[in-house]
Amino acid sequence: MDFSSSKKTMRISLALADAASFYCAMILLGMILLGSIRENSIAEEPVKGSQFSDRPLR
Repeated sequence: MDFSSSKKTMRISLALADAASFYCAMILLGMILLGSIRENSIAEEPVKGSQFSDRPLR
């Protein structure tokens, strides 16, 4: 019976799947972080139009 090569193939496949899952998670995390940085940079733009009404009165 050829169970040893079947187990070896299964272990290699599992290791490749784990590595691919890890790299996909890191890429997704990086995209989320980049998206949040870009979202925060919008606040540095000058205030225009209806944004003046959002300011508190003194």
